[in-house]
Amino acid sequence: MRRDSVEVSPTLPVSSASSCRNASMAPRPTSALSTSRTWVASFPSSSSSSMINADEENGYCNVEQSSPLSPQLFGYIQTNKLTEYVSSRVPTIIAEREFDVEGYDKVFAATWLNSEEVLMGTKCNKLVVLNTRTNKRVHLGRMEESLEENSANVLSRLGDMAKEQEGGLFSGSLVMEGSSRFNGDGYSAAAAPTFSQATTANANVNTNTNTNANTTAVTDANFNAGMMHGMAAASTSAGVRSLSINPSRTLLAIGAGEPFQVAIYSIPEYEPVGIMYGHADLVFSLTWVTDTVLVSGSRDGSMRVWSMDSPVMASLPSINVPIEVRFPVLSREEERTKVRDLSLNKGTGQLMTLTTEGFVKLWDRENYIQISKLKLIRSTETVCLTSNADANLFAVGSQSHITIIDPRTSGLVHETESCDEGWGVRALDFKSHIITTGGGFGRLGYYDLRAQRYLDGFDNGQSNRRYQDIGNGWLNRDTAYAGSISGITIRNAVYTMQYDSTGTRLFAAGGPLQLGLCGSYAGLWC
Repeated sequence: MRRDSVEVSPTLPVSSASSCRNASMAPRPTSALSTSRTWVASFPSSSSSSMINADEENGYCNVEQSSPLSPQLFGYIQTNKLTEYVSSRVPTIIAEREFDVEGYDKVFAATWLNSEEVLMGTKCNKLVVLNTRTNKRVHLGRMEESLEENSANVLSRLGDMAKEQEGGLFSGSLVMEGSSRFNGDGYSAAAAPTFSQATTANANVNTNTNTNANTTAVTDANFNAGMMHGMAAASTSAGVRSLSINPSRTLLAIGAGEPFQVAIYSIPEYEPVGIMYGHADLVFSLTWVTDTVLVSGSRDGSMRVWSMDSPVMASLPSINVPIEVRFPVLSREEERTKVRDLSLNKGTGQLMTLTTEGFVKLWDRENYIQISKLKLIRSTETVCLTSNADANLFAVGSQSHITIIDPRTSGLVHETESCDEGWGVRALDFKSHIITTGGGFGRLGYYDLRAQRYLDGFDNGQSNRRYQDIGNGWLNRDTAYAGSISGITIRNAVYTMQYDSTGTRLFAAGGPLQLGLCGSYAGLWC
């Protein structure tokens, strides 16, 4: 399959705007935001020396001394001229290609499956494979649609089966004592999943498709006929909120609400093969720490660790292969808060979690022991978190700011205003020294951490805006819309975004920020 590429001379000085062949393509400097602040990290001389030596042995080099940020702050960035060139130049020359996503309600999660296809998860509980080249859409069958009717008996007994296990539902876990989510016996209050027996085993299965037996090609006839029914059914559901593919790209984890908070699908068959049972509420975030170990963060206030190698507690009959049910191997509980996001630093093996109360916690991946805990200064609407393994930094998005955290000092080292005028940072990506941000006001921004400014020079150098506006998307102008905010301009929020493997194409998706409105947006920036 064809992949976009960027031609670059290896002799070009990437730190200079004059390195572009066309000067109009180079980002023009803009004044730093008045609220941008940097806290210079302080390291003991002995630890600094050992860290520099270790990094130099692994092919890392120090940041230029002329950088506005301290070299100790930004760390030691891997020398990759192509990565730096792509991160600095591509955002200013890419243009939007918007897709038709009429009928879907808010795309909350998306991930690249290959060089052409993206998997989207929506609030209306749809799993949609979108071909970015042909605009063809294919629906994946949901877990409950694959189960046979006699699976209901097994599902109804899951709670009792969990209690029968030695040590309770989370055998061997390190659960905080006194959690209100556990009863006196130490068992979770999570209810057993249920599904409607009216759902047949053959629902949404198209045997004529050439993809697999668990997909349905989308046509105007079969989609529009059930569109409004699906939206009505999803109005009481939380929908699909998180997607994650393991390193070998053989397993897909799906985080959602009822009836199955964490489901596992096989790749490339896209068939459901597993259920991770234990969460009591919506799963906001998922990440694979190894090929078989998955970590999840939920609105029930817990972080749970799952293993595909753990014992199978139940097997559910389905139309294809039996679906294996597993319990978590470890759990960490938070009281009176929600785990909103989590991110793995693949370089150090450390995991960071973000709560809705504005706290971040750093965990050791080997034993999942808390290393540090930090209260954010900007703690309103903290909903997204990302990491940069090369720089060993984390970035957190809040209502009006982006905050940079250095795990080596367990401190805040830099912050800047978002480009969405207080509508909230909803999605982040952190590559090289560029932070890509998507927000509630429908804007994509590219923050240069070294220069402490947002890139501009969009529209082939004709614009001095420091952001790009996303397209209009689709909005369901029903009676709820007409009776509340008819006539008011509605902007789509960017709820999810991800670069492809080349780093030159950005897929962004979302929908209306206002509660109660139904709509969606999806676009490819390339």
